[in-house]
Amino acid sequence: MPVAQFLSQEYGLTVGTRLIPDPPAGTTLDAVTSASGEKVIASFATPLPKTISTTFAWIGQGPDGLESNPQGWLHTVTEDEVEEVERAADEFIATGKSIGELKREDFRIPNFARVLTSVANVINNELGLFLLRGFPVKKWSRFQSAVVFFGIGAHIGDRLPQNKKGHVLGHVKDLKVDPNAPETRRYMTNARQGFHTDECDVVSLMCLETAPEGGESMVASSTTVYNILQERYPEVVPVLFANWYWDRKGEEAPKQSPYFVAPVITWHKERLISFYVPYFATTTSRHQGVPPLSEEQKLAMQRLEEVCEEVALGMRLEPGDIQFVNNHPIFHDRQAWRDSPQQVRHLFRLWLSTGGWGGWDLPLYGQQPRMGFVGAEPSIPLEAEIGQ
Repeated sequence: MPVAQFLSQEYGLTVGTRLIPDPPAGTTLDAVTSASGEKVIASFATPLPKTISTTFAWIGQGPDGLESNPQGWLHTVTEDEVEEVERAADEFIATGKSIGELKREDFRIPNFARVLTSVANVINNELGLFLLRGFPVKKWSRFQSAVVFFGIGAHIGDRLPQNKKGHVLGHVKDLKVDPNAPETRRYMTNARQGFHTDECDVVSLMCLETAPEGGESMVASSTTVYNILQERYPEVVPVLFANWYWDRKGEEAPKQSPYFVAPVITWHKERLISFYVPYFATTTSRHQGVPPLSEEQKLAMQRLEEVCEEVALGMRLEPGDIQFVNNHPIFHDRQAWRDSPQQVRHLFRLWLSTGGWGGWDLPLYGQQPRMGFVGAEPSIPLEAEIGQ
């Protein structure tokens, strides 16, 4: 489907071609205090590099792409590693502790922990993504799978609540809600998401069941996207560095505004940081005082989506896969899918904070742990339920 058609159908956008005549040089991020006293992200002018050279600037396809060179981002677990992970899960379950109490030291995997140290390094310092393949989730109970997922995640970062219900264990599953309703978050639907980031450092998915059709995962380097935009469409770059309004989808904490302000991309401490959720941008004007998206913003969304599709790495997650994506240097997408009565796509999801774990230094936090959603007691549902 053409990008303009996708943006029109999914988000009701008609993309124009009017450009700002005198774009600013660029912006960076810092924290400021709004009139209501809330800490918000703001952008300030700063020189921008024309091209960014880094290991995070990869392409998905071609002989030099990640698809042709999976050794740097894909590890198929061995029988010994599976046995060690299963033993650690059994030992934790035998303690009688709740899964929410599970910490790194509770999941003892001395050999596989070395693999996870390498995984964390690739996520935080090299490519921004990793895939572990081959866990036998079909033979495990739902609870065993959750314990393994929590245990492995505990070696990467701190778990965060993902919605206003406090879900720490999230579920990506079609719950038959309207994907275009203003307060819907699309992980609860089978609709395509479009390239985006999540509101955490690292998002991780454990595949329990795949769909008979569709649902492919797509990941794209935001640095590569930036470099191409600078070369082909330099007029949209300052638009992406300017402040945008983002809808909190009805999940704001007490005294928080129902939206927040942040650029799509920013340059901070020699790294390009991305934040982009298209369906958070297209619904924000429902709030008083928030303007609709400008023609410049609509065009920037189209160009960003086009380049993401061009450079992306596609992967079909299979049962037993665990995927990690660093949201700061990576845009990710999930294609629409179709379930059958016999086969229903279902993935566990974790949001992880890597502040203090060697993760990225961020303007609002530095290396301090990130908070995720606030205002609700942590909840760990083993079955999918509507998060709002």
